[in-house]
This record gives sequence, structure tokens and C-alpha cells, in this order.
Amino acid sequence: MRIETMTQNLSSSGFYFFCPIALTPGEQVRCELRVPAHGSKSHEPALALECDAVVVRSEATSEGFFGVACRIDDYRLAGGGATP
Repeated sequence: MRIETMTQNLSSSGFYFFCPIALTPGEQVRCELRVPAHGSKSHEPALALECDAVVVRSEATSEGFFGVACRIDDYRLAGGGATP
């Protein structure tokens, strides 16, 4: 299932996002993160990273979404690039 979400926080080890469905801690997810390419040599406005991640926390918000925290286990540039 593919779901588009909004990421609020991103670090080298994980990310936090808002999702319309609840995810379960321990659940493995595959995500594509679009990261601004500021200062890189890329001509693209954003880099796409494919991530294998694990849900570590999922909590209901007052807006009807779920705040989900994930730990990144592995990542690679979308399109077959190697992990930097």
C-alpha cells in the first residue's frame, strides 16, 4: 500500500511523520523520502531516498492523524544509487 505523508523531523537515524492510518511499533516499512538538495551538485530540487525503516512509536493526534516515529535501518538513492 502506498501512502503519501508529511515528514516533520528528519535525522540521519530516523524520521517522524503524520499518517492517516495507525502503524504498529516493530512494523517494517519501506519509504521514499524527498530531501531538499540545497548545496549539493545535483540539478534536481530534491533527492529521493528509499529507506527500509522500523516503526518505533505511533500515537494518535487531535487532528485525526497518527504521529509515527521510525528508525532508518538502511537507505539508498532512489533509482539504483548506492548508499553514500
